[in-house]
Amino acid sequence: MVKKLFSDENGNFDENSFNNAYYTAYQKYVELTDDEQFENLAQELEYSPSDRFKPLNGKVKDVSVEYRHLKNPLQQAYGIEGVNKISESTKTKEEVAQSNQIFDPETGKFTNETPESLSLIDKAVGRTLIYAKYDEDGYHIDPLTG
Repeated sequence: MVKKLFSDENGNFDENSFNNAYYTAYQKYVELTDDEQFENLAQELEYSPSDRFKPLNGKVKDVSVEYRHLKNPLQQAYGIEGVNKISESTKTKEEVAQSNQIFDPETGKFTNETPESLSLIDKAVGRTLIYAKYDEDGYHIDPLTG
């Protein structure tokens, strides 16, 4: 089988390719059996802060919690119903829109008010609020939230 593996298309044994493969295997064997390699590897390993068997000068892995605030305009839950599964929103799009800030087109900025926070008089005689949505189906990127 080895002879077949290192033979050319005419069936002649290629000693150079065999020697190269043998030498590569020999080098890997030397690396694996070298005690110095294991010492270098032990110096590069990172250990848990609570590991009782960590060497005295061993590196400690940072296990601190990282909190990231993500934009979630539809208030969907991620990973609650299943692993890596995005659940359906518990609110309709209209309900979500009512809890978001009002956009003032005259200033081009969002106000600190939401439709829910407006009083009955503001809703009756105040500015007109419009629920805007896309006219066509498809994937649209919101220029404000990305």
